[in-house]
Amino acid sequence: MARPPHTSSAAALVMLLLAVPVSAQAQEPDFPYTLSNQDWALAAAGVATSLLGAYAVDGVEPISLTEIRALDRQAVNGFDRNTTNNWSPTWQDRSDWPRDILVVSSALVAGIPGLLGGEWGEVATLGTIFLEAAAFTTGATYAAKGMAGRTRPYAYNPSLTPEERLAIAGSGSSVHLSFFSGHTSAAFAAATLMSTIYTDLHGFSTASKILWGSSLSLATVTAYARVKGGMHFPSDVIVGAVVGSAIGYLVPALHRKRSDDGIRISAGPGGLQMSLAVGGR
Repeated sequence: MARPPHTSSAAALVMLLLAVPVSAQAQEPDFPYTLSNQDWALAAAGVATSLLGAYAVDGVEPISLTEIRALDRQAVNGFDRNTTNNWSPTWQDRSDWPRDILVVSSALVAGIPGLLGGEWGEVATLGTIFLEAAAFTTGATYAAKGMAGRTRPYAYNPSLTPEERLAIAGSGSSVHLSFFSGHTSAAFAAATLMSTIYTDLHGFSTASKILWGSSLSLATVTAYARVKGGMHFPSDVIVGAVVGSAIGYLVPALHRKRSDDGIRISAGPGGLQMSLAVGGR
């Protein structure tokens, strides 16, 4: 019996994560990350963002049959309008496994190097980076969803009756949470976080290029499937990809040990400040 595609993909990624560090051990740089007082500010900001997201989503109301009947696909911008014809539960299911593989794999990257070497301090540092990125991604996504209140494409679908669209929407508020795509932001955050950490730990190599390419490809599959399934507009997944990628890169960057060039963050009475330092210390 053939294995499901997500099983094969997960096995390939895990084999890459485990095998390459052994072969490249002599060339690996020193552990590049550190925890500092800034993590209290980052943790507080992550929690605040998550709470804001939960509050924003909680305020969104379910859709009614009258509202569905009043929807006009011509009111959707030209870039997104054609995707109001999309509806496919099969494609919706296909959007789950690439995201799940990426999230699990990014957690493995955060834990495996330190566990194999017995370096619990490294595990704690990478685990903190992983949790901060997850909190910011989730919080930012749901805050945007709640504040935008954008209706999903399937609610406009002319091939479905208003009653069918209402049945799909159900009694919850999910139909109004189209912008931006949470599947996509989570997938791209995990892909970028995993690839950034791996490259920082083991250096830029053929293996890191493969990891970047394969992880971003999986994230793109998630984004494509969300659009094909009728759950998101193209602009939803584009913004989700940008936000997720930014968080996946910036959170590790904020924890890199000081060098001549880098991103620095500080917290004080004036609030949270971030700066890009180029040249000099």
